[in-house]
Amino acid sequence: MRALRDIRIGPAGWSYADWRGRVYPEGAGSKFDTLALVAKYFDTAEINSSFYRPPSPATARSWLKRIAHNPNFVFTAKLFRPFTHERGKATREDEKAFHEGIVNSEFTAIPNVGHLPHLEVPEECAKLMLAFLRKHAG
Repeated sequence: MRALRDIRIGPAGWSYADWRGRVYPEGAGSKFDTLALVAKYFDTAEINSSFYRPPSPATARSWLKRIAHNPNFVFTAKLFRPFTHERGKATREDEKAFHEGIVNSEFTAIPNVGHLPHLEVPEECAKLMLAFLRKHAG
């Protein structure tokens, strides 16, 4: 596991329309790989979409292929909205889907708990963070 002193700086996501012509080339088409470009210049990026829905294992594998040219790349994942903003509404299916897409994937994803609306960490968040630490500690 990386030392806590390591600091990584990267964008909060990688696919934004207003980045065309500023971050991505002006003529970049819909097949232009924005994640691969971000991974060329940064060693981390936030998975913004995981707040809205857990990524599938196939999506996580796709992300891995797209950043393969940067072996030091680490994702940070926003926790799924029901875990942080909809107290008591997260289901076992939500936990399973998030676990399968984030924790069981072969990539390193640092849980991002920075968007919690209250001081208490919901039980689901604590379980996910512990599962992540158990997988990557050592």
